[in-house]
Amino acid sequence: VAAQRVIVEKARRRVIIREHLLRELLAEFGATFILVFLGLCNVAQFVLSGERVNSWLAVNVGWGLIITFAIYTAARTSGSHMNPAISFMSYTFGHLSLQKFLLYSLMQFAGSFIGAAAMYGFYTRLF
Repeated sequence: VAAQRVIVEKARRRVIIREHLLRELLAEFGATFILVFLGLCNVAQFVLSGERVNSWLAVNVGWGLIITFAIYTAARTSGSHMNPAISFMSYTFGHLSLQKFLLYSLMQFAGSFIGAAAMYGFYTRLF
């Protein structure tokens, strides 16, 4: 067990991203991807099954859990904006620089687009 911990710790040191801005951008991308992909899959499962697999209550509870999970994904790294409107609000209040606002928005757009494309790829047979 101790040898495994040493191996894991060595591997962790190799993949750590030291650039703080890059970590923030990847966190925004990942949180937005999770939000869009899981959220759309939640609704697609309900709609594409002819409302037999889920109920509206399950969809709403699912969205609540998905939002919570997505927020926890990037909260400590970037603040989990997951939306250019929230990033813009942070920019206007002076909590975010213009460069970060633009980069966050770009990564949020990319995360949401790839999340929607992944959902489409996952459920493409049912469309």
